[in-house]
Amino acid sequence: MAGGLAAECEKLERSPESRRIWSEFAARYAPTVYPAEVRLCIGKKYFYEVKGGARMASVLDRQRARILLRQRNASQLRHELAHLYLDLAWRVLPYTISEPLANVMQAPPKCNTVLSKKPAASIPERWQARGGASACEIESLVSDLLKAPKEMRDSLPLN
Repeated sequence: MAGGLAAECEKLERSPESRRIWSEFAARYAPTVYPAEVRLCIGKKYFYEVKGGARMASVLDRQRARILLRQRNASQLRHELAHLYLDLAWRVLPYTISEPLANVMQAPPKCNTVLSKKPAASIPERWQARGGASACEIESLVSDLLKAPKEMRDSLPLN
C-alpha cells in the first residue's frame, strides 16, 4: 500500500488475526457464530463511502457488511470486531451504549481476578451503575450479560 492510498478488501474469514480475536471473545464472553460474510477493507478510499468517515480511523459499516481500517492496526481491528461481536451476540446497540463496551472489550484481558469473583449486585443493578464502573467491572458485566438469557438482556434499558 503506497502511502496508504491503495485499498484492499477481503472476506473477514481470510484474516487469521480476526479469527484469533473472535475466538478470544467467544472464550471470554459467549460462543457466537463467526461472521464469515463480513469483509475487511483496508485503505483510505472506503472511508469516503461512509457518512462522517473522513474523520474516522476505523468503522464497522453495517450497511455494507464490512470493517474499514485506514491501515492495518490490531487495536482498531479489535475495536470494530468488538462492535460486531456485540451485534451478533446481543443486538445492534446505540453507539452511546456500545462504544464504552467495545472500548473495554478491545483491550486484552487483564481482569481475571475480578471475573472469577461472583458480583454482589444483580446484572440489572450493575447495568444501571455501569457509568461509574471500572474497566474490569464492565468487562465482568459484559461477560455476565452475554451469558445471560436473551430475555434478560432485552429487558435492560438502553439509555
